[in-house]
Amino acid sequence: MKNTLSEEDAKLFYQIWLPLLIYVDEKCHVLKKDKASKQKLFDVEGAAELAEKLCEDPALIDGFLEQKENASMPEDQREILLSWKKPVAGTFIMERHLQSGSIMIRADDSTVYLVKGIQSSYGEMFPSYRLPTAMKTILLPWKDCIITDGLCAPYTVSFGPNMRKSFKEAYLEAKKNGSVIKSLKSSAETVAKRKAHN
Repeated sequence: MKNTLSEEDAKLFYQIWLPLLIYVDEKCHVLKKDKASKQKLFDVEGAAELAEKLCEDPALIDGFLEQKENASMPEDQREILLSWKKPVAGTFIMERHLQSGSIMIRADDSTVYLVKGIQSSYGEMFPSYRLPTAMKTILLPWKDCIITDGLCAPYTVSFGPNMRKSFKEAYLEAKKNGSVIKSLKSSAETVAKRKAHN
């Protein structure tokens, strides 16, 4: 199983995601007026601001879909957009890389997610010798798997042996009881299952 989206899906992600961010800025005026919005969209900082605003107000997706130019959008793309109304945002610990994706542990509740890269694997961006790494990001559903919004902001913190051990144990326990979340469509059921084992 690949640890990234297919080339076709990666292209489709940006085909949907970038116009959505442009819409968010047009409606909410998030980016500074002294820079062209479309140009700043390709800056990590600007895109992250827009992604956070969308996360705070997911109803913006409804407005985007109601635009006249989106009336003929294919149903599968509409479903992807609507699924983004339930993102998972916060601080995550990237604990390890697997062939099928990377393990991210949510810092506030220790929920374990399997996350795929969009175009590049997280193993390429965050080599194993740098793990565990704490980062701020937003998890999004993508069909039957989980991706991020493409914007991972790592914190410059290091972890001692005890913390590293606790992250490893959180993953191994989730793996053992089958509560590693691989799709946000079924995440509520998986979280409930994990809590039942605790």
